[in-house]
Amino acid sequence: MPPSTAVHAKPPRPVYKRSRLGCQTCKRRRKKCPEVYNEDGVCERCEMGGFECEPTADDGKPARSSASASQGSTPKESPPSTSPPHPQPQPPPLYQQAPTSLPSASPTLPSPSYAPLAPPAIPPSSTFSSYPPATAYTDPSTLALTQNLGPDPPSSFSPFADLAYSAALLDFFNNLPPIMPAPGYYSPSTDISNNLLGFGGAGAGGVGGWPLLGGGDLRSFIIKELAEGEDLSSVDGGAELNYTASVYCDFEEEWLRVFEPSQRQLVKQITFGSVTSTPTSRAACLAVVAGLRARLLPPNDSRIDAFIQRSDSYYNQAMQTLMSAPFEVQAGTLFDLMVYQTNQYGAAAGYAVQELVDALVTAHPQLGPHPIPFIAGAPGQVNFLLYGFFALDALRALAFGRRTFFDVPSSGSLPPFTFVGDVTITMDRDILRGVTPHFFFFAARICNLAMDEKEGLLGSVQSRAAAEKLEKEIIEWQPKLPMSKERSPSEELERFGTQEMWRQALLINLRQLLYHVGPLHPSIRASLKSIITLGCSPSAPSTAFPVEPPTLVPSNFATAERAVPWFIAATCAVCEHDRAVIRQALAHKSPFFGTKHLPLGEIIWQATDAAGYPQDWRSVLKKEGISLMFL
Repeated sequence: MPPSTAVHAKPPRPVYKRSRLGCQTCKRRRKKCPEVYNEDGVCERCEMGGFECEPTADDGKPARSSASASQGSTPKESPPSTSPPHPQPQPPPLYQQAPTSLPSASPTLPSPSYAPLAPPAIPPSSTFSSYPPATAYTDPSTLALTQNLGPDPPSSFSPFADLAYSAALLDFFNNLPPIMPAPGYYSPSTDISNNLLGFGGAGAGGVGGWPLLGGGDLRSFIIKELAEGEDLSSVDGGAELNYTASVYCDFEEEWLRVFEPSQRQLVKQITFGSVTSTPTSRAACLAVVAGLRARLLPPNDSRIDAFIQRSDSYYNQAMQTLMSAPFEVQAGTLFDLMVYQTNQYGAAAGYAVQELVDALVTAHPQLGPHPIPFIAGAPGQVNFLLYGFFALDALRALAFGRRTFFDVPSSGSLPPFTFVGDVTITMDRDILRGVTPHFFFFAARICNLAMDEKEGLLGSVQSRAAAEKLEKEIIEWQPKLPMSKERSPSEELERFGTQEMWRQALLINLRQLLYHVGPLHPSIRASLKSIITLGCSPSAPSTAFPVEPPTLVPSNFATAERAVPWFIAATCAVCEHDRAVIRQALAHKSPFFGTKHLPLGEIIWQATDAAGYPQDWRSVLKKEGISLMFL
């Protein structure tokens, strides 16, 4: 018999039909709703995309809620966190309440709870009226709109390619609920943080081979050199010279605020003495001061060109004698010259001097290419300068999205060393108030990890695991330096707020570079809200019985310390109310620096509005041929 031929009929493919349990948002976007809702009633797809999840008419679906309200929820399939629950960092009483949870940057992973930074204790009587008055200013970080002269930033990515944005997204931006209310009237006040020791006389002798020089002697040196060719017979002429010298000396003293008052005078004497100890450092100092003098003059003053020529002449003198100077003199001189070039000619010129710093470090026999910023057994002043160069290197990598020149030690920290006398420099001592070396190490590790992923040195799984580990370290980090009894409660509040703003800015940068999420992601919006909350203070009510609650305005202190967090916040601000608050913060301008961050923020916002969806800010600046420098 012939073998029977069996007919194997294929089963019909199931026809997918949208379920009645799917949310209206997915139906409208023509997406398949996973029909898996968290405890707030937001489906997984809407939670991942940051959309507002609209319920269906079915009574079995949870109540309507937005994805932003569920940013701390945990997907059902994710394992529970093994970390013990802790309260999230709380802002000091002088600020409004910050968000109480940090959402996970990965929608498929739980958001772990970590030990937060405890806010400083504030006496019950501490109010806004307890802030002491001051008469000086603070200097912000500087940048300039110039042609790009640094390394190319990485190619742009499109984190919103799969979210099917419509052409009417600008209307969606404008209809977003504001993270912060619209700002009220803001009257600039003076900085509360300039309560430094007055200029004192120089002591006898020196420490560690460095001459002691009081602040008054540095002022006298600057005024004497600038007075050549000046008409000092008029009252205005002498006042202008004194003001120029004060601006420079105040800039030099800015980083001295991190030392205890009992140590500050000694460190100031050593630092100011090094400025005038050699012809090279004196020429670099005068180049900065002469350029500053030109910028402080009225725009139509006939003396501007003469001072610019003098500053260029001092710059050339410093460069001619640079090679014959000791390493520590070369390092300090190049820092002053970088400040001068950035203020006078823009960020690209400043980066050119920073390349000379890289060459200087590479030529050192104990450093070489890709060194760590520390030399065992070297004088404390040398290692302190290396600390500063590493911070500038990390900020350069943050601005360009490139790899750092310095290598980050595997331990993620550097050993302590003695700066001078009994002053010990550790990883837990602030570089600026509230800004510790840990933040620059975190920034360097984020940028280097992003470059490892881009260059194919790490796979996607390895890169994701390393990013989650680094994110956990940033969230869990707490300062080990105890509160100082010599600092006022308001200074401790300022320090705490700056630390938390940097923490949130680092988390935003990590999630942008490593998780490739954009400004509409719940985690980014939560960090943005924290930065604005911590960087602002409630405005005073206009009447005795205000009808509306007071609005938030940027605090006019710690401008230099908070310049980086404010700019990172500007890169992800899509709501006009938030932009208005950030615009006030970025508008602060120091007399020492000639440029500010606000023009770049406006360029990024214009590009976002023109495209209809958020743009990668580094790609926007590269396309415009603009270099950004944090200094």
